[in-house]
Amino acid sequence: MDLSSFVAMTFGAVRAHLSADLLETAEEALRQRSLDEAWTLFSEAAELESKTDQLAARVLIGLGQIAFLRDDAKSTLEFLEQAIVLHPEAAEDPSLAETLGRAYARKGEVASAVAVFRNALERARSSGPETDLLRFSLLLANALIDDSQFVEATLVLADGLECESMLDAFARAQIHWTQLRLHAMKEEPQAAVRHARRALHLLKGTEHDVYLAHAMRAAAFAEIDAGNPARALELIARSRSLLGDGLTSHDEAKFAMEEARALAMLGRREEAAGRVMSTHDGFAASHTWDIGRSYVHLAAIFADGGNDERALEVYELAIETLGQTSNRYLVDALCGHGTVLERTGRTREALAAFRRAAEVRHDLDRRAARV
Repeated sequence: MDLSSFVAMTFGAVRAHLSADLLETAEEALRQRSLDEAWTLFSEAAELESKTDQLAARVLIGLGQIAFLRDDAKSTLEFLEQAIVLHPEAAEDPSLAETLGRAYARKGEVASAVAVFRNALERARSSGPETDLLRFSLLLANALIDDSQFVEATLVLADGLECESMLDAFARAQIHWTQLRLHAMKEEPQAAVRHARRALHLLKGTEHDVYLAHAMRAAAFAEIDAGNPARALELIARSRSLLGDGLTSHDEAKFAMEEARALAMLGRREEAAGRVMSTHDGFAASHTWDIGRSYVHLAAIFADGGNDERALEVYELAIETLGQTSNRYLVDALCGHGTVLERTGRTREALAAFRRAAEVRHDLDRRAARV
């Protein structure tokens, strides 16, 4: 080997080592949730010329994780999908699989989320630790619930229930939280409330204050569905207090949504309308279900107040936003739209809305029975 080749090889090895060290520092900053610092470090690593495909994939994974924590699902998917193209083995990393699947779910691409979590669960069953088995069982069950595949979601949850007595309080609370969502989406409010209260009981006394706060918001959703708006408002107030300075704009929008539902149920329509309208800035463009659901609630408030013209406009926005996949909120939007159309004498259009609502409901029932 001549001297120039030796020097090139030596300096290449040094640069690769520096690149790996920089990535380790960036990944530690990410673990500490120092997102600005982590982004700067990953960006610096991305500019190094000596990266292998594996190191380049680590850069993209780090940037994708940061994008997800910043509520940018679109960029998350771009980074992570590119990382998998560069280094296919990266897809087997549990942390990447969780973020990738959750980003798909957040964008409303539920079928893709189901596929990611199903593959990750199979890997966990064959070679992963028990913690990954529970982790991906719950993630898959929640994605199946979003896709209205309730039978399969129930079967996946059953695996977790078999060993529930051996799990710690936090893991058991996660199972009950997922069951809460299952029964809420199946429109079984009393069962949802039972699981909500069990989850809250298990979380009290633990150090998981952030999870407890979000569990309280989910419990408020169930209490409203069960006709307990005052209890829901109490839970939301306690949840806000727990989060304190950690309350994000997205959290605020979620809380405002449930507050609006509770206030409307209590007959405080103007307050409810104001709370719904305050949610839109808090939801990123990728949160189609949340945005669509806010339109449904706002339209219902206008309709109950006799403002049919405004109700029709907002119902149309809800249908446009939610119309990509079948879901319970699209049914609510179509039925509400049909009711106002019928009341205003537009019978033919009302019939079309009711017919489409029946078709969506039929599709939901078919999917709910799928194994």
